[in-house]
Amino acid sequence: MLVDSGGPLCSTPTCLANSRHIHCRIPAAAPVRLRLRQPNLHFPASSQRSARETQVTAAALTAPQSILDYVSKQPNLMECLHPGKQLEAVEFQDGKLNHVFHVYCRDNSSSHLIVKHAPPYAKCLGEALQLSQERLRIEVEAMRTVHGHAPDHVPTIHHYDAEQSVMAMQFLAAPHMKVMLGLHRHGLCYPHLAQHVSSLLSASLFYTSAHVLSPGDMAANAQRFANEAIVAANERVVLTEPLDPMCKANRQLSPAVEEYAETLRKDAQVLQDLEECVRSYRNKKEALLHNDLHTGNLLATATSTYCIDWEFATVGPMGFDLGCLLGVLLLAYVVLRYQPATEVLDSPHQPPGSRDSRQTGRPGLLSHPNSESSVGSVFMEGGTQDGRQSMQAADGDGSKGESSERAHRREQQCEWLLDALCELWSMLDLKFKRLQEEVDTKEAASLGRGQHAFVNAGGDGPRSAALPTPASSQVWADTLGFAAFCMIRLTIGMHAYPGYEFIHNRVLRSRAEVDSLNVAVELLALRRKALKEDSVCGMQHVVAEVRNKLTCLVW
Repeated sequence: MLVDSGGPLCSTPTCLANSRHIHCRIPAAAPVRLRLRQPNLHFPASSQRSARETQVTAAALTAPQSILDYVSKQPNLMECLHPGKQLEAVEFQDGKLNHVFHVYCRDNSSSHLIVKHAPPYAKCLGEALQLSQERLRIEVEAMRTVHGHAPDHVPTIHHYDAEQSVMAMQFLAAPHMKVMLGLHRHGLCYPHLAQHVSSLLSASLFYTSAHVLSPGDMAANAQRFANEAIVAANERVVLTEPLDPMCKANRQLSPAVEEYAETLRKDAQVLQDLEECVRSYRNKKEALLHNDLHTGNLLATATSTYCIDWEFATVGPMGFDLGCLLGVLLLAYVVLRYQPATEVLDSPHQPPGSRDSRQTGRPGLLSHPNSESSVGSVFMEGGTQDGRQSMQAADGDGSKGESSERAHRREQQCEWLLDALCELWSMLDLKFKRLQEEVDTKEAASLGRGQHAFVNAGGDGPRSAALPTPASSQVWADTLGFAAFCMIRLTIGMHAYPGYEFIHNRVLRSRAEVDSLNVAVELLALRRKALKEDSVCGMQHVVAEVRNKLTCLVW
């Protein structure tokens, strides 16, 4: 499987290295097993195009020139671009599954589109790894669904061609960048991240759940977003394979981390937790999920946040999206504690195509902080080879005052991140409850929706408590469990959390990985307590436990 910023199969474009430029004049549940075969995403012939169709599509829409030819024949896209004399297409070379292009007009700075073509195979492996083109339909329909409820946080879809498996969507202009890079490369704090993500999740989880939809609509949604092959691969890569001692795909680890991993793989309680989480992921159909939610799929500035790459979308347990997000944010916190607090070395005003602009996830975008209001701190990674964080060496001029200030700003960033976690979950709970209150109960009753569906189904009266919410004990337990296994898999599984790469010293990285596993184990303990007591301890308690586990700062 393939990964980018935390996802098992991710086609998010991240850089322009080796990009191709074209200038063109316009012309049912099964028993849970921990030992599974390696991922096999081969689809039945009935779900694929013929070989001839595959060849025609692959030849036609995998190069910048062919994309320009395609776009020029679509009146709606040409209207979006307001073209002048010259269009250009740039392909993101790091897309793993799909061909993704930035199409824009060179003489009109406001004319931009992202165009994605999904071939019937994984782009990086060719026909050796067959993939259904249904993934693009699912992505488009999921984005349109959630955009309808949270338009400020999901890009607009401008075009979808099912026959050619092509979609075009809103281009996110500078200074949007992946939150993961903002946190680790640029030392950013996002003052509105909690507000924006809580709005996105409360709307997407509420309006696609039984709080609004009838049982029939819920069943139809589950079928519409079944996404079976992707879901099966996700289960393996995210949940079962990292703790499978027979899986050869897991990464090589440092001795200390390998020893810890082997302990977890033999821990009966951890394996029981895993089995229960796998069962939850397979069987619960609570709401439409992004199913690959991490800081690499959140593009943000100081004032806006968008969620991209919805091709993994499916109907599943609310706690999966919530847990994956919690897991990567806690990983970010652990890494930032070990990541040296040296200054930013890149100029914030580098031209498009420079090193800095290649890191935004979109070509030609400047990834600098827009203003002082956009960031709590800015510094670059660095460090010494012997594991001691020599701030004098990092300074260059030996100024202890400057190094102390940068360390202080790093500490502020870490504190902001934990505060943002508490704020996010508090606002999510509040916004979800407000949406519940705003639902027209009379209409819901007449349609057999929400809590009234239980009455119409022969229940003993309205039971809103029986419906899942982010604050319910079962969803909370799922959230903690999935967060734990997200942290485990991005530490010992096939792919590492990208933030680890910013810790250049191997000794410190190993310590950070051990700390991440310690936090994951604590989350599993909190999960068991939540299930046993049918209670919700809350994010503030989680944050307090994390602080207790990680008491020593490194900088």
